[in-house]
Amino acid sequence: MDSKVNKFKGFLSKYSFIVLDFLLLAFIFQMSYIVHRSVAFVIMLILFEVVNKTKLAKKFVDRFDIGLFLMSIGISTLPMFFFYRYVISDLPEFLTRFSIPITIIDCIFFGCIIFYILSLFIKNTKGLVKKYAKALLAGLALSFLFNIYLPIDSFVGNISNFEFPIQEFIGWQLVFCAVCAFAFATLLCIIPDKIFKYVYVVFLGLAVAFYVQYSFLNGKLSLLGVSNDELRVSASTKILNIIVWIAIIAAVSVVVILLKKKKDQVDIIGYGLYLALHIVSCILLLVFAPKEIYGVTTEYYFDSSEQYVVSKNNNVIVIVFDCFDNSYVAPFHEAHPEYFDGLKDFTLYTDTCSVYDSTVTSMSQMFGGAEFDNTLGKYDWFDACWNSEKTTTFYDELHKNGYTCNCYNFEMPEPQYLYGKFDNLKKYDEPHKLELESFDYDNFRRDFAKLAFFRSLPYCLKGSIEFDGLSFREIAIYKISTECYYRNADYYANMNITLSDTDNNYFMVNHLNGTHQPCDQDVEIMNSFMIMEGFVDQLQQLGVYDNSTIIFTSDHGYHNEQAEFGWGATPLFLIKPPHTTQDQIVFTSTPEWHEDMMGTIAYLSGIDQDVAPKFFGDTIFDYNEDSVRTRIWYDRVYDESVPAIYSTGRLNYTTIYNAYCKYEFTGSSDCLYGKVPGSEGTEILPMTEYFG
Repeated sequence: MDSKVNKFKGFLSKYSFIVLDFLLLAFIFQMSYIVHRSVAFVIMLILFEVVNKTKLAKKFVDRFDIGLFLMSIGISTLPMFFFYRYVISDLPEFLTRFSIPITIIDCIFFGCIIFYILSLFIKNTKGLVKKYAKALLAGLALSFLFNIYLPIDSFVGNISNFEFPIQEFIGWQLVFCAVCAFAFATLLCIIPDKIFKYVYVVFLGLAVAFYVQYSFLNGKLSLLGVSNDELRVSASTKILNIIVWIAIIAAVSVVVILLKKKKDQVDIIGYGLYLALHIVSCILLLVFAPKEIYGVTTEYYFDSSEQYVVSKNNNVIVIVFDCFDNSYVAPFHEAHPEYFDGLKDFTLYTDTCSVYDSTVTSMSQMFGGAEFDNTLGKYDWFDACWNSEKTTTFYDELHKNGYTCNCYNFEMPEPQYLYGKFDNLKKYDEPHKLELESFDYDNFRRDFAKLAFFRSLPYCLKGSIEFDGLSFREIAIYKISTECYYRNADYYANMNITLSDTDNNYFMVNHLNGTHQPCDQDVEIMNSFMIMEGFVDQLQQLGVYDNSTIIFTSDHGYHNEQAEFGWGATPLFLIKPPHTTQDQIVFTSTPEWHEDMMGTIAYLSGIDQDVAPKFFGDTIFDYNEDSVRTRIWYDRVYDESVPAIYSTGRLNYTTIYNAYCKYEFTGSSDCLYGKVPGSEGTEILPMTEYFG
C-alpha cells in the first residue's frame, strides 16, 4: 500500500503544477461570477506564475495524505452549502454564487484548498490522523446535539403540531450530522498543535454551556417558537446569562486542564460522555414516544365522488368563491355584461358583510353557526361551534327533510367535527395511514436549524434568529384517494353535473379558490363567473334548475394586504330561490350579513318554521332596501398592546395576528371604508390562540 501511495505522490510531484493550475482554474471560475472576466483572466495569469515559480506545488505534494484528502473532498464543503440554503438563503446573489459550492467541481476545489491549508499548518502528517480523530469526536458531539437530539426532542414533544412522520427526515438528519462533524473536524485541525489542545477544551466547555442553556436556563421559554415577551428580557438578565456561560466554559476548561495532568484522555472522555448522554436521551425519547411519530393516520376521509352530483328533486347548492369581494362585481358587470345573461333569475346584494376575515372561521360560522368567542383556543372553539345545539339541530332537520349533505374543500383543521353533519365525510374501519406524496426537506432543514439554535443560544443571541414565516403545515403533502377539484380552472374543466340515483334531496357546499391570492385577480373573476353560468346552464339542461336554490357567495372579501382602502368585509352574494323567474338580474342594496346564512338555508330547504327561527335566526328575506341594521365584522390584527400568542400549526408565536378588531356599524357597509383599528366604533379583543 505504501509503495502505491509513494508512486502516486511521485506522479503528483512531477505534475504538481498541473494539479494546482486546475485548482486555480476552478477558483477563477468562481471569481468570474463576481468580477469582470477580463479581470479574472489577469488574476489567473498572475497566480499561475506564482505557483509555478515557487515551491508551493511541491510543498502541497510533500504533505499530501491521500486518506485525508479523499475525506476532505466534498465533505468539508457541504455544510457551507446547507448553511447557505437553510439559514442565510437571503444573501445577495453575487455573494452566494461566489461563496457557496453548488457543483461537484466546486466541492473538489474547496476540498483541495482546505487540505492544502491544513498542510501549511501541520508539519507531522503522521500525527494528523490522531488529531483528526479527536477533532471528529468533538464535531460529532456538537453536531449530534443540533442535528439529531434537539430536532427529535422538539418533534416528539410537539407531535400534535406536525403532519409528517419522523422517518421522513431522520435519515437526512443523520447524514447531515456526519457531514457537519467531518467539516468541523477538518476546520479544527487547521489550528496549530500548541493552540489546538486549549481550543479543544474550550469547545467542550461551550458544549456544556449549550446543554445547560436549553435544559435549565430557558425558564418558561416554549419548547417550540418564540414570543416577543420572552425575548424582551431585561438587560440584567442577558448579562447574567452571559456571565453564567463564561463561568461554565471557564470552569470546564480549568477542570479538564488540571485533570489532564493525571489522566491524559480526560478531554476525550468528556466529549464521549457528552455524546453518549444525547444518544441515550434520543433512544429514550423514541422508545417512549407516541406511535403517531412513525406515521400520520386518520379515521376520516372526504368522498369526492359526488362533487358534481345533484338531486332530481330539491337542491340547495352553495358555491363559495374564496376571497371574492363584492367590489369586483360592478367593474366586471360594466366590462362584461354578457356574463350576467345566464344569471337573470338571481338577486345580487351590493351591501354585504361577512362575520370573519378568514376562511376557517368564516366557513364554520356560515355552515356551523359559530358564535364569536375570543377566549377559546382552537379545539374548544371548533367543538363549541360544531357540537352546539344550533348546529346539531340544523343538520338533523336537513336529514329529516330527506337531504343528503355534502361538502367539498371544506377547510377544517380536524374533520371529526363535521362527522355526522356532512354525509360525504366517511370513517375508515380502522385508522388509515396516509401515504406521503412529497416532503419539503429544504424548508424543514431551515426551520429546524432555527429552532435548535434558538433553544441552545444565550438570550443575547436568540433575538438574531428570524422566526417570521416559520411553519411546518405545508412541509408534507399526502396522496388522497379521490380528487376534489378546488382551483377554478380545474373545477370548470371537469364540470359535468349528473343526477343522483337516489330520491334524496341534496344540500351541497362547494368551496373553490375564487380570487384568493396569489392569482391573477381579473382572470379568476372571469373564471368564477364562467363557473356560475356553466353551473346554471347544466342544471337547466338536466331539468332541475327550477327546483334548486342556488347561492354564489364568498367566505370573505379581499384580505388587508390586497386592500387599497378599507378592508375586505364585503363578500360576493348572489341568490336564486327555487321557482324564481326574472327578466334580468336584480341588484339590491338590502343589507346582507353572513350571520343570516343558516337561517336562509333553513327557510329555503323547508325546515319546519316553528323550529327554524328559534335556532337559526333571521333570513335575508326578513330585510329590504329600507332596512337599517347593525352588523359586526371581526378582522384579525396585530396590536402591540396585546400579548403575543401561540399560533397553532405554525410552531411559533406569530407576529402577524394576536387580536380581533371588532367593527360594529349601523347602516351601509361603506361605513367600514377608511376605518382602522382603534378608530371610533372599533374594539380590540385579544386572541387566546391564533388558528385562522
